[in-house]
Amino acid sequence: MGVYLAAASCLLVSLAPVVGDVAQQSRKTAATATVEGASRVLDGLEPGTSVRFVLPGGGEGTLVLNDHTLTLSSAGETYAASCRWSLPHITLRLGVEYSFSLGGSTVKVSPGG
Repeated sequence: MGVYLAAASCLLVSLAPVVGDVAQQSRKTAATATVEGASRVLDGLEPGTSVRFVLPGGGEGTLVLNDHTLTLSSAGETYAASCRWSLPHITLRLGVEYSFSLGGSTVKVSPGG
């Protein structure tokens, strides 16, 4: 039984860095998808239209809109995407519903719900 416990312990020690790397890559992929998805939604707005959605992320992190740039900060990392429309300077929390509308060439943001 001691041999099995030792083997299992060695296996756990050898897999820990791999599991950590996979988790970190998964967080990066999710953050990139969030900021790029938000950018695509905002790019898809047409004058006079509006959309409501919740920024995914479970409340961890923020999305800053400014000029034509969206910047997501999460878990100490920063991810950016661009938008064709002019954006207000505002910080949005992930996991919260917001309403986005396009008036002229400027996106307006208000709390949803």
